[in-house]
Amino acid sequence: IDQYLTEGAVADAKAAAEEAQALAQQFCADGCTSQSARFLEGIFGHMNGGGCVDASIFCGECQNRAASYFVKNQLPCCIEKVVQKVSRLTTMWLRTTQRRSKVMQL
Repeated sequence: IDQYLTEGAVADAKAAAEEAQALAQQFCADGCTSQSARFLEGIFGHMNGGGCVDASIFCGECQNRAASYFVKNQLPCCIEKVVQKVSRLTTMWLRTTQRRSKVMQL
């Protein structure tokens, strides 16, 4: 494993950790914990009705119940911001990893 831990990889990991910490602190400072908890309680309570008996298998009736919840309810901005940020960070990390992998293959 050590052979793959280049200075760039370590720097990327540190930057990602700092970004995650800042994101978590902002999440709490913005009061997102309560908003998110209410939303999650609502959607999982809604999914629990009908034929959704195991939300960890997100297809079929569970997917249908979740989709119907969004007809009258919107994803809180707090959660949406986190999802977007994590998505961007993941994309950046994957691109960096792919470039490094190509360089190592040479």
